Amino acid sequence: MTTTRQPLGVESKQYVGIDEQGALRIVGTRVLLDCIVDAFREGHSPETIQQMFASLTLEQVYGGCAFYLANKAAVDAYLEQGERDWAALKAKMDREPNPVLERIRKFRSASGAA
Repeated sequence: MTTTRQPLGVESKQYVGIDEQGALRIVGTRVLLDCIVDAFREGHSPETIQQMFASLTLEQVYGGCAFYLANKAAVDAYLEQGERDWAALKAKMDREPNPVLERIRKFRSASGAA
């Protein structure tokens, strides 16, 4: 979490950052903002979300929710792009199956038939 000192000793903190792959994460953790936003959209309270992600503090969860609410259009566009990217990757994998996985599937089906 990035902290900046302000007048009167008040701290300004950054709760969401971008990792090397361009994913939005809660700073200092591996938790994707996507997970916080999905739970928030489902109606879970920050307290419940914190219980779902024990590695996060309640402050970090509130920070993630506040970031989402302050940047809703941009975060929604980011999430929609992620869904499109995932769908394209899945379609590619369906068209071009991994040869190792295909051998495993054949082995399993042959073993199950015996």
